Amino acid sequence: MSYLPGFEHDIFISYSWIDDETSSPDEKGWVEQFDKELQIRLKKVVSKRLVVWRDRRIEGTHVFNDVLEKVIKATAVFLSLTTPNCLQDSPYCELERKAFFEKAQEEDFGLSVACRFRVVNVLLYNIPHAEWPAEYGKDQDASSGFRFYQLDSDAEPDDLGKPLDPGSAEFDKSLDRLVRSLRSILMAMNLEITVTPALQPPGGFNIFFANISETLSKTKKNILAQLAEHDVQVLPKAPPL
Repeated sequence: MSYLPGFEHDIFISYSWIDDETSSPDEKGWVEQFDKELQIRLKKVVSKRLVVWRDRRIEGTHVFNDVLEKVIKATAVFLSLTTPNCLQDSPYCELERKAFFEKAQEEDFGLSVACRFRVVNVLLYNIPHAEWPAEYGKDQDASSGFRFYQLDSDAEPDDLGKPLDPGSAEFDKSLDRLVRSLRSILMAMNLEITVTPALQPPGGFNIFFANISETLSKTKKNILAQLAEHDVQVLPKAPPL
Protein backbone atom coordinates (compact mmCIF):
# COMPACT_ATOMS: atom_id res chain seq x y z
CA MET A 1 0.00 0.00 0.00
CA SER A 2 1.34 3.42 -0.96
CA TYR A 3 1.17 6.65 1.03
CA LEU A 4 -1.32 8.30 -1.34
CA PRO A 5 -4.77 6.67 -1.56
CA GLY A 6 -5.71 5.83 -5.15
CA PHE A 7 -2.12 5.38 -6.32
CA GLU A 8 -0.02 2.22 -6.28
CA HIS A 9 3.24 4.17 -6.52
CA ASP A 10 3.96 7.55 -4.94
CA ILE A 11 7.08 8.28 -7.01
CA PHE A 12 8.38 6.91 -10.31
CA ILE A 13 12.13 7.28 -10.97
CA SER A 14 12.95 7.54 -14.67
CA TYR A 15 16.58 7.07 -15.70
CA SER A 16 18.88 5.67 -18.36
CA TRP A 17 20.41 2.34 -17.37
CA ILE A 18 23.86 3.40 -18.58
CA ASP A 19 23.88 6.13 -15.90
CA ASP A 20 23.86 3.45 -13.21
CA GLU A 21 26.71 1.43 -14.75
CA THR A 22 29.93 0.94 -12.76
CA SER A 23 33.41 -0.29 -13.64
CA SER A 24 33.28 -2.93 -10.91
CA PRO A 25 30.48 -5.46 -10.21
CA ASP A 26 31.02 -4.87 -6.49
CA GLU A 27 30.44 -1.13 -6.78
CA LYS A 28 26.98 0.40 -6.35
CA GLY A 29 25.79 2.61 -9.18
CA TRP A 30 24.92 6.29 -8.75
CA VAL A 31 21.21 5.73 -9.38
CA GLU A 32 21.03 2.87 -6.89
CA GLN A 33 22.67 4.98 -4.18
CA PHE A 34 20.45 7.96 -4.94
CA ASP A 35 17.32 5.80 -4.84
CA LYS A 36 18.25 4.29 -1.48
CA GLU A 37 19.05 7.61 0.20
CA LEU A 38 15.94 9.27 -1.23
CA GLN A 39 13.66 6.55 0.10
CA ILE A 40 15.24 6.54 3.55
CA ARG A 41 14.84 10.29 3.98
CA LEU A 42 11.35 10.54 2.48
CA LYS A 43 9.97 7.69 4.57
CA LYS A 44 11.22 9.44 7.71
CA VAL A 45 9.42 12.71 6.93
CA VAL A 46 6.37 11.47 4.96
CA SER A 47 5.39 7.88 5.75
CA LYS A 48 6.92 4.42 5.96
CA ARG A 49 4.22 3.37 3.48
CA LEU A 50 5.84 5.48 0.74
CA VAL A 51 6.37 3.50 -2.48
CA VAL A 52 9.09 4.49 -4.97
CA TRP A 53 9.19 2.56 -8.25
CA ARG A 54 12.30 2.19 -10.39
CA ASP A 55 12.87 -0.19 -13.28
CA ARG A 56 15.47 -2.81 -12.42
CA ARG A 57 15.69 -4.40 -15.86
CA ILE A 58 12.44 -6.29 -16.10
CA GLU A 59 13.10 -9.70 -17.58
CA GLY A 60 11.32 -12.98 -18.27
CA THR A 61 7.97 -13.14 -20.01
CA HIS A 62 6.84 -9.60 -19.16
CA VAL A 63 6.32 -7.18 -22.02
CA PHE A 64 8.08 -4.05 -20.79
CA ASN A 65 5.71 -1.56 -22.40
CA ASP A 66 2.66 -3.15 -20.76
CA VAL A 67 4.31 -3.10 -17.34
CA LEU A 68 5.53 0.45 -17.86
CA GLU A 69 2.12 1.78 -18.86
CA LYS A 70 0.44 0.17 -15.86
CA VAL A 71 3.00 1.55 -13.41
CA ILE A 72 2.90 5.09 -14.79
CA LYS A 73 -0.90 5.24 -14.71
CA ALA A 74 -0.72 4.33 -11.01
CA THR A 75 2.02 6.88 -10.15
CA ALA A 76 1.56 10.22 -8.36
CA VAL A 77 4.89 12.00 -8.98
CA PHE A 78 7.38 11.53 -11.82
CA LEU A 79 11.07 12.07 -11.03
CA SER A 80 13.44 12.24 -13.99
CA LEU A 81 17.22 11.82 -13.60
CA THR A 82 18.28 14.12 -16.42
CA THR A 83 21.45 13.20 -18.31
CA PRO A 84 22.59 13.35 -21.94
CA ASN A 85 21.78 9.63 -22.24
CA CYS A 86 18.31 10.15 -20.80
CA LEU A 87 17.50 12.92 -23.29
CA GLN A 88 19.23 11.65 -26.42
CA ASP A 89 19.75 7.89 -26.35
CA SER A 90 16.96 6.40 -24.25
CA PRO A 91 13.64 5.91 -26.05
CA TYR A 92 12.16 4.52 -22.84
CA CYS A 93 12.91 7.71 -20.90
CA GLU A 94 11.07 9.71 -23.54
CA LEU A 95 8.19 7.26 -23.53
CA GLU A 96 7.93 7.44 -19.75
CA ARG A 97 7.94 11.26 -19.69
CA LYS A 98 5.26 11.56 -22.34
CA ALA A 99 3.05 8.87 -20.81
CA PHE A 100 3.08 10.48 -17.36
CA PHE A 101 2.66 14.01 -18.75
CA GLU A 102 -0.41 13.00 -20.76
CA LYS A 103 -2.08 11.05 -17.96
CA ALA A 104 -1.37 13.76 -15.35
CA GLN A 105 -3.00 16.39 -17.56
CA GLU A 106 -6.22 14.37 -17.54
CA GLU A 107 -6.33 13.92 -13.76
CA ASP A 108 -8.13 16.26 -11.37
CA PHE A 109 -4.79 17.24 -9.83
CA GLY A 110 -3.38 18.37 -13.17
CA LEU A 111 0.37 18.82 -13.55
CA SER A 112 0.86 21.27 -10.67
CA VAL A 113 0.04 20.75 -6.99
CA ALA A 114 0.74 23.31 -4.25
CA CYS A 115 2.59 25.45 -6.82
CA ARG A 116 4.96 22.55 -7.56
CA PHE A 117 5.27 20.58 -10.79
CA ARG A 118 4.53 16.84 -10.60
CA VAL A 119 7.30 16.20 -13.16
CA VAL A 120 10.48 16.66 -11.12
CA ASN A 121 13.71 17.42 -12.97
CA VAL A 122 16.85 16.13 -11.23
CA LEU A 123 19.90 17.33 -13.16
CA LEU A 124 22.94 15.05 -13.04
CA TYR A 125 24.72 17.27 -15.57
CA ASN A 126 24.77 20.94 -16.51
CA ILE A 127 22.22 20.64 -19.32
CA PRO A 128 20.95 24.01 -20.63
CA HIS A 129 17.30 24.87 -20.15
CA ALA A 130 16.85 25.11 -23.92
CA GLU A 131 17.57 21.37 -24.18
CA TRP A 132 15.04 20.31 -21.58
CA PRO A 133 12.05 18.37 -22.97
CA ALA A 134 8.63 20.01 -23.12
CA GLU A 135 7.36 17.66 -20.39
CA TYR A 136 9.50 19.55 -17.85
CA GLY A 137 7.22 22.52 -18.38
CA LYS A 138 7.85 25.93 -19.89
CA ASP A 139 5.59 28.14 -17.79
CA GLN A 140 5.84 29.57 -14.28
CA ASP A 141 4.70 26.30 -12.67
CA ALA A 142 7.58 24.33 -14.15
CA SER A 143 10.41 23.16 -11.95
CA SER A 144 13.72 24.99 -12.26
CA GLY A 145 15.41 21.66 -11.68
CA PHE A 146 17.36 20.19 -8.78
CA ARG A 147 21.11 20.40 -9.24
CA PHE A 148 23.01 17.19 -8.52
CA TYR A 149 26.17 17.97 -10.48
CA GLN A 150 29.41 19.83 -9.84
CA LEU A 151 31.54 22.04 -12.06
CA ASP A 152 35.23 22.82 -11.80
CA SER A 153 36.10 26.38 -10.78
CA ASP A 154 37.49 27.06 -14.29
CA ALA A 155 34.61 25.38 -16.13
CA GLU A 156 33.35 26.87 -19.39
CA PRO A 157 29.63 27.80 -19.70
CA ASP A 158 28.97 24.73 -21.86
CA ASP A 159 30.78 22.24 -19.60
CA LEU A 160 28.52 19.40 -18.50
CA GLY A 161 30.31 18.77 -15.20
CA LYS A 162 29.76 15.47 -13.42
CA PRO A 163 27.27 13.99 -10.94
CA LEU A 164 27.81 14.75 -7.26
CA ASP A 165 29.47 12.05 -5.20
CA PRO A 166 26.64 10.40 -3.16
CA GLY A 167 28.88 10.60 -0.08
CA SER A 168 29.63 14.30 -0.38
CA ALA A 169 28.24 17.22 1.62
CA GLU A 170 27.00 18.81 -1.61
CA PHE A 171 24.98 15.70 -2.44
CA ASP A 172 23.51 15.74 1.06
CA LYS A 173 22.38 19.36 0.70
CA SER A 174 20.87 18.79 -2.74
CA LEU A 175 19.01 15.71 -1.53
CA ASP A 176 17.57 17.61 1.45
CA ARG A 177 16.23 20.28 -0.89
CA LEU A 178 14.67 17.65 -3.15
CA VAL A 179 13.12 15.79 -0.21
CA ARG A 180 11.51 19.00 1.10
CA SER A 181 9.94 19.66 -2.29
CA LEU A 182 8.68 16.10 -2.76
CA ARG A 183 7.25 16.11 0.75
CA SER A 184 5.29 19.28 -0.04
CA ILE A 185 3.87 17.76 -3.24
CA LEU A 186 2.91 14.45 -1.62
CA MET A 187 1.31 16.05 1.43
CA ALA A 188 -0.64 18.51 -0.70
CA MET A 189 -1.98 15.66 -2.85
CA ASN A 190 -2.86 13.66 0.24
CA LEU A 191 -4.74 16.62 1.68
CA GLU A 192 -6.86 16.96 -1.45
CA ILE A 193 -7.53 13.22 -1.60
CA THR A 194 -8.54 12.83 2.04
CA VAL A 195 -10.57 16.04 2.42
CA THR A 196 -12.57 16.06 -0.83
CA PRO A 197 -14.37 12.71 -0.33
CA ALA A 198 -15.57 13.90 3.07
CA LEU A 199 -17.95 16.46 1.54
CA GLN A 200 -21.53 15.94 2.69
CA PRO A 201 -24.90 16.99 1.24
CA PRO A 202 -26.05 20.59 1.83
CA GLY A 203 -26.71 21.33 5.47
CA GLY A 204 -24.67 18.36 6.65
CA PHE A 205 -22.13 20.22 8.75
CA ASN A 206 -19.92 23.29 9.14
CA ILE A 207 -16.13 23.24 9.22
CA PHE A 208 -13.25 25.39 10.39
CA PHE A 209 -10.13 25.44 8.18
CA ALA A 210 -7.02 26.01 10.31
CA ASN A 211 -4.02 28.02 9.15
CA ILE A 212 -1.60 26.16 6.88
CA SER A 213 1.80 26.83 5.34
CA GLU A 214 2.17 29.15 2.35
CA THR A 215 3.14 26.23 0.09
CA LEU A 216 -0.35 24.77 0.55
CA SER A 217 -2.29 28.00 -0.04
CA LYS A 218 -3.29 27.02 -3.59
CA THR A 219 -4.55 23.67 -2.35
CA LYS A 220 -6.57 25.41 0.39
CA LYS A 221 -8.24 27.68 -2.17
CA ASN A 222 -9.19 24.67 -4.30
CA ILE A 223 -10.69 22.85 -1.32
CA LEU A 224 -12.63 25.93 -0.18
CA ALA A 225 -14.05 26.30 -3.68
CA GLN A 226 -15.23 22.67 -3.65
CA LEU A 227 -16.78 23.11 -0.22
CA ALA A 228 -18.66 26.16 -1.43
CA GLU A 229 -20.08 24.18 -4.36
CA HIS A 230 -21.59 21.75 -1.83
CA ASP A 231 -23.01 24.54 0.36
CA VAL A 232 -20.73 23.63 3.23
CA GLN A 233 -20.24 26.61 5.53
CA VAL A 234 -16.64 27.43 6.46
CA LEU A 235 -16.42 29.11 9.87
CA PRO A 236 -14.26 32.27 10.06
CA LYS A 237 -12.78 31.19 13.40
CA ALA A 238 -12.52 28.07 15.53
CA PRO A 239 -15.79 27.23 17.32
CA PRO A 240 -15.79 27.04 21.14
CA LEU A 241 -15.06 23.64 22.65
